[in-house]
Amino acid sequence: MKKGDVSWRSKQRAFLDAAADGNLAAVDTWLEGRDDGKGDVNATMGEGWTALQYAVAHARLAIVQRLLQESAIDLNATTM
Repeated sequence: MKKGDVSWRSKQRAFLDAAADGNLAAVDTWLEGRDDGKGDVNATMGEGWTALQYAVAHARLAIVQRLLQESAIDLNATTM
């Protein structure tokens, strides 16, 4: 799956939306499904926010805690 792939983009958008909405089950499912190396936990879409930034901005503590367990998470990611 390439970054330009529509399927990748829709899955990435769903992951970011789940982080913003506080949907821990969906975030876990996405994280577990990226074992094939196709998902980037620090990826952004047009607005430039990562899942961690969405979770923090929307006070989704459970999501923040879950994302911080990921070794690949970038704590210093910047927005556009």
